[in-house]
Amino acid sequence: MTNQIPQLRMGFTRFDELPEPSVPPGYALRTFRDGDEDGWLSVLGTGGWDPWNRERLDAMLTGGHAVVPRDGIVFATCDERIVGSACMTLHGGDTLAAAEVGWVVVDPAHRGRGLARAIVLAMLGLVRERGYRYAFLRTEPFRVPAI
Repeated sequence: MTNQIPQLRMGFTRFDELPEPSVPPGYALRTFRDGDEDGWLSVLGTGGWDPWNRERLDAMLTGGHAVVPRDGIVFATCDERIVGSACMTLHGGDTLAAAEVGWVVVDPAHRGRGLARAIVLAMLGLVRERGYRYAFLRTEPFRVPAI
């Protein structure tokens, strides 16, 4: 038997105080476009999760266990290459009172520049645009320094 520490869950409700995201020179933020799958897989592979592959990504994009709207996927790019991402997950469809901000990751070569913060702020802006009043993010205790 192992003593596994449960995931941490952080909630956000202050959408009226949401600052605009900003990225350093040379970087940009944008949402998902057809053809981004391989670049997204590449950056997801740097996150330390179970291995990502095209089958797993396609299942997520087609709403396997939860809805991930394509316009709810945010990327940080550098020279058009995806170097960071996060996605909005709607468990149970569009009918719940909360949206999850999930799979937040930045390529190790681009960490320490505030990209994760910018990605999450952009994602929270999309959550707000959809009318949600509560968003949450789950993470592991070993990732707390990234928060």
